[in-house]
Amino acid sequence: MITDLNHATIWRTTHLIDKPGPELPGIRQIYVGAAATNAPKGWLTDRSPQGDCISNSMYSELSAMWKVWKHGPPSNIIGWCHYRRYFWFGETQLDYADMYHYPSSVDEFQRSLSNYIPKNLDNLANNKTLCVAKPFVFDCSVYDQYCRGHLGQDYLTFFNQVAQDYPHLAPFIQNNYINNKLYACLMFISTWEQFDEFCNLWFDSLTKWLQGRTRLYDGPQNRTPGFLAERLFSVWVTYKHSQGIHLNQLPTVILSDI
Repeated sequence: MITDLNHATIWRTTHLIDKPGPELPGIRQIYVGAAATNAPKGWLTDRSPQGDCISNSMYSELSAMWKVWKHGPPSNIIGWCHYRRYFWFGETQLDYADMYHYPSSVDEFQRSLSNYIPKNLDNLANNKTLCVAKPFVFDCSVYDQYCRGHLGQDYLTFFNQVAQDYPHLAPFIQNNYINNKLYACLMFISTWEQFDEFCNLWFDSLTKWLQGRTRLYDGPQNRTPGFLAERLFSVWVTYKHSQGIHLNQLPTVILSDI
């Protein structure tokens, strides 16, 4: 069990060595996949010295989360973003229409933020509050949207298993066959206790579903565990909100030139 906690860390995952993303005070980089394989000595990666890392080609950015969850470095407050997608902490208010397109470049983003991480992270995430990206709102249910790009049978078998193992989540799983809102992107800021809770849920559920398989499909569909984890995170967030956890829902920004 990890007990040596620093105060706050927001991690940025990237699989690109030559395009690490903008320099932002308060962000720590962790390299995954091919970037981890080729990273210079001393760089933080999703590889474990114990050899118990998980496949980035299947789990996407969860490989970095697994590494930090299992081996640290831990922090009282922990957050995650991507090399291209970031929370927007800027003073300019973004509406829903432009929250995925502003600003448009790395240079503009860096100029707009002199100190990226706000000083009040304790207000964004604590034992009663969870910070998440504003949800996607689809023109169909979460399940139907998944089926547009992935195999619906995987969704059904995975979430049937989760509902059996975690019956308190079953009503929220069932709701996603009607609900059209998804807390996507696996971006959040939470306490370490909250992070530990849903990492246990993620990796217990995915390990059981995979049953030792090290590859599922060719091409992008091999990342099915990562796609399912995103939907499971949304279920967990909705459940926690029903239990009284307040959700700070922040806009996100996609950088177009990375």
